[in-house]
Amino acid sequence: EQSPDEIAAKLALMSDELGHSLLDIRERAIASLNFKLSNDLLTFKDVGSHSGVLRALLDWFGHEDSVPGDERALAMLRRIVEEEPTAAARLQNLGAEAALLEVTDGASRQLAAQIESLVEKIATGGADVAPQEPPSSPPGPDPETANAEVPEADEKDDAEEAAEEPPAEEAAEAEDSTEVEDLKQEDSKEDAPAEEEDAPADEEEDTADEEEETAEEDNAEAAAAAPDDEDPAFIRLDPALKDMFRKNP
Repeated sequence: EQSPDEIAAKLALMSDELGHSLLDIRERAIASLNFKLSNDLLTFKDVGSHSGVLRALLDWFGHEDSVPGDERALAMLRRIVEEEPTAAARLQNLGAEAALLEVTDGASRQLAAQIESLVEKIATGGADVAPQEPPSSPPGPDPETANAEVPEADEKDDAEEAAEEPPAEEAAEAEDSTEVEDLKQEDSKEDAPAEEEDAPADEEEDTADEEEETAEEDNAEAAAAAPDDEDPAFIRLDPALKDMFRKNP
């Protein structure tokens, strides 16, 4: 294991290389820092507690030969803040928000979005912003109270059904009257054919009587109109006149 003095010496050397004026040295220094953190040669706690390394990473874009859009320093700062939340407070003391937001001027949209995200993470102490939970719904009714109200509703329904149902006596009378009306209708249907059958016979008898009366009246008229052979005046007539009177009475 390394002693605290050895770790402090390495971190001091690392901060000098990360803040060097030459881009090549700075690039090799950040690659070396990433390698040592990945292989546990340095810890995030060691790096996050060293203000010199954090200051050098914040000044990464302040050099004249810095490459626009270089995201390596931003990625390293994010890893340090996520793994060692205490580094967020040190970065705030170093003026990280103002230094990083200054880089957004003239930066690409993608780089500006990453810077704003890092600034927000530093402001929240390295924790992700949790989404707001929706307001909880009001508590429901007490189960015991709800169950107690059910019998009252059932009693009310039973009372309404009892009021709607007619008494048994009235129902029986209604059924009897219905049966009587049905019997009357059946009797009337049975009598109707018999009356219809008697009607033609009565009509035939009436027709026969009318014909007999008509024949009798015709015979009487003929007898009244015909000349009487026993009449003395008729006897004295000429035979030719008699024949004429018989043909034309």
